[in-house]
Amino acid sequence: MSSFLKNSKIRDQSEKENDEYGKGAKPGDNVVNGEISFLSSGNYCVLFVDMMDSTKTTCRIPDSLGLRRYYSLFFSRIAPIVRKYGGKIIKTTGDGLIAYFPNTLDISNQDAFRAVIQCALAMTDARCALNSDLNEMGLPSMTYRVSADYGNLQMASSSTSRVEDLFGSTMNVCAKINRLAASNGVVIGGDLYTIIRSFAILDDECHCQELGSYDLGLKNRYPVYAITAKTIGRSADALSSITYATHHDNVGEHIPISYNHNRPSSSNNSSVPRGSHINLMIVDDEPDILLVYKDMLNSERYNPDLFVDPRQALEHYTKVGPSYYDLVILDIRMPRMNGLELYRRLRSIDPNVNVLFLTALDAAEELCSVLPGDLSRSNIIQKPLGVNQLLQRIELLTSIRKTTL
Repeated sequence: MSSFLKNSKIRDQSEKENDEYGKGAKPGDNVVNGEISFLSSGNYCVLFVDMMDSTKTTCRIPDSLGLRRYYSLFFSRIAPIVRKYGGKIIKTTGDGLIAYFPNTLDISNQDAFRAVIQCALAMTDARCALNSDLNEMGLPSMTYRVSADYGNLQMASSSTSRVEDLFGSTMNVCAKINRLAASNGVVIGGDLYTIIRSFAILDDECHCQELGSYDLGLKNRYPVYAITAKTIGRSADALSSITYATHHDNVGEHIPISYNHNRPSSSNNSSVPRGSHINLMIVDDEPDILLVYKDMLNSERYNPDLFVDPRQALEHYTKVGPSYYDLVILDIRMPRMNGLELYRRLRSIDPNVNVLFLTALDAAEELCSVLPGDLSRSNIIQKPLGVNQLLQRIELLTSIRKTTL
């Protein structure tokens, strides 16, 4: 194993044994007599995706057709992501899958190691779209964890299967550290962390936090790190679920995002549907914030359309016409076109467009003085927002619109 890795000494002994076991193996050589043939060995990145509480969750699915759909939707969402980032799926584990990345054999290939991190984060981003598909079929939402690491892998084949399999301590450690990941989170082992840190991949694209270490039963403990994406540069997999409504002629077609059913909500009382038949447009360049808004507003029976791109929002507003949206909610600071400029363009289409500005700036009064039209302080709300604060402001502005129409 390369001396590059400062953590590799933790697993030197077991990997030395594995190397001796498969040294010089060629395809077809029976290094182990019987059912398994070891084909080759090398240092690669490996990735493990595991569903959380799958047994408990699937017990809620009453029929075999629902079970097949539940698992097939998971694999149909995750497998293309693996392939997109240069990974190769070795096998499924019933409630997860294992993949490795052949291009990481070259330890100097920065793009290959970046792709591993991007792949893991894209999988967590895809959960919203996956759960949308599941919910539309009446199936429960899914949570899962992703782990990745780097080290020696033994490639093997079996007489009973045409698919290669992975063996070795790297595969075992990757599976074990998976349980340290948060729900819908990503963790990586110390060896992989050392490599990507040397490439500055983490500094540019991710946040990293050391979770602690994992006890391998050897002299030293193995460090484990949690990885989260920075807001800028999130994968397209996350954005596709947010801008979904912009690609359909039926603007009323929304993606149902799962939400916290334990939070008190006026929608629990069907006789008081707070936001029933009220259409909202929300434009914000931060996808995580948009998903929170979607969650909250769906639970209150509003009909929100979400956009990360102001230009797409403008195009969509032109298409549906000025009478469709009861309120347009705009973040002020956005790239390409800020909220103020977008409002001016919307106002050229509909002089009476109803708007609520979101701003992190402590300058509401100053903003009021430069805003066109007869806007007031009630048309501006400062972030960060409380749930009730936002709901009350939406209710106020939409009720005013109704009385003035």
